[in-house]
Formats: sequence, structure tokens, C-alpha cells
Amino acid sequence: MDAPKLTLPKSERLSSKISIDRLFAGGQSYVVYPYRVVYLLMPAEGRFAEPGAAMFVSIPKKRFKRAVKRNLLRRRSKEAYRLNKTALTDLLKELGLHADVAFLYLDREVREYVQLEPKMCEALETLAKRARAFAEARGEANAIISDATAETEPQTAEGREAPQP
Repeated sequence: MDAPKLTLPKSERLSSKISIDRLFAGGQSYVVYPYRVVYLLMPAEGRFAEPGAAMFVSIPKKRFKRAVKRNLLRRRSKEAYRLNKTALTDLLKELGLHADVAFLYLDREVREYVQLEPKMCEALETLAKRARAFAEARGEANAIISDATAETEPQTAEGREAPQP
């Protein structure tokens, strides 16, 4: 069995201003300190034909004036995501969903990687639970819609539509 590639290609990084604006306008969020996770789940169809996740990390300039510290935190956060993303991406592919995710760093201090990685794992597990709930709710909604259409279409005993008088 092949080991999954633990890379973070361009297709998994969120960089489009339109996508980021849509994420913050219509996304949901939760906090796993030191991260606020903003996410937007959608069916993998149309422009988002590829199921999986696209992410970015934001480190506020207001809290970290020096670019060196912001870049260090961004690298540590992206590395923690890269090494622990497989459970989430596999679930999203199984459910046929696409997720745009933003990790906003909230702490005022630079944390070591060993402190950030467990928090990133916890954030990804929470996102996986929410993706599963989203898929179940979407599946129930689709079942209700298909039941409603089945009730409105009269059918004969053979399963064909009844002729209209």
C-alpha cells in the first residue's frame, strides 16, 4: 500500500481573493486556541469539482510586527497541517465535499511547533466532525426532496408514471 504524499501543492492552498472573500462572508468558525478556524463546506461540483480542502494561514501584523516571526508561525502552522491533513482530506473525498479553510492565529506569543501540532490536530478533527454532520444534513435534505418529488408524481403498480387524464 502506498503511503500518502504529505505535500501541500498549490491546489490545496487558498490564494484567490474571491475565494477568501466568499469564505469570510459565508463561512462558519470555531476556536481551538491558538487558532480560530473559519471554514466553508460545499459539494464538490461545478468550479469545485475536486473534493478536498484548500487552506491558508493568517498571522496578524497587529500582534507580530516583525515579518520574521509571522513567517515562522506560518511555516510551523502549515507544517502541522501538512502532516495531519490526510484524515480530513480522505473524509472530504469520501463525502464528495470541498472545504475552504482559514487558520487565524490568535495568540500574542510565538509558540513552539510541539505546542502547535496537537492544536492543529484537534482543529482538523473538529472540522472532520462538522463535515460529516454537514454531509448527513445534506443527505437528509436530498432524501426529503426525493421523497417529496416521488409523492407528487403518481405511479402505477409497475413503477411507471400514470397516464394523465
